Amino acid sequence: MTNGSSQGLFVVVAIVIFGIFVLISYLLFKDNLKPSLSRIFNDSLEQSADYLTGVANQEYLNFSTTNGNGINGLTSSAYNEDGSIKKNLKTLALPNTIRGRDLQTIDFTNSGTKFQGVEKIVGNSNLNRVTSTANMRSNTILELDFSKTKVTNLGVQYFLRDNTSIKKLTLGEHFTSFGYAPFQNSVLEELTLTNKTPITDLSNGFFNLPRNQITLNAPKELEEQLKSYESRFKKVNYY
Repeated sequence: MTNGSSQGLFVVVAIVIFGIFVLISYLLFKDNLKPSLSRIFNDSLEQSADYLTGVANQEYLNFSTTNGNGINGLTSSAYNEDGSIKKNLKTLALPNTIRGRDLQTIDFTNSGTKFQGVEKIVGNSNLNRVTSTANMRSNTILELDFSKTKVTNLGVQYFLRDNTSIKKLTLGEHFTSFGYAPFQNSVLEELTLTNKTPITDLSNGFFNLPRNQITLNAPKELEEQLKSYESRFKKVNYY
């Protein structure tokens, strides 16, 4: 027998022995393996569906009615065993409904750390209210995209005050009011407006604005109203 034949036979024998070992292990531990394999399969199937639709499965969202029908963070099932967030939820695109109701609110005020791991939140077309992030303890969110929402205002006051993570905010065409000092002591770097109708409270909205820190993007229709505030921004782009 040649060296090549000997090596080939050795490989075949090794594969057979390994196969027998796997079969015996399965027969001995199949009852324990079934739940784990089922969980792995279900998680993979759900994450694949989320990737295809681009919208988060509502089972990962913590339902809340404190400030209207909506969410105040994620459930424990949104995280892996090591505590890291599931990859498909780093960008959290909200569904239009939750538990058979329109998802209309993001309650940051009562969220604590329940958004930890999320890097971007994309609002849905039913969203019409967001509460202040002042008490939120999640520090991974970098961007809020409310461009497709019905959000008209950022609450009464201090929407991003003292927030240390959110650097980009986009507001939708229904937006009309900032509230009082929404960006005070925040790290916001880019604010994009898409509404073409005047904002009612610019003086309050731009009160205590971090000077020369934020780039403002706004429709040309707002240029006349915004012109006297341009010096407060790092850069202003009209489109």
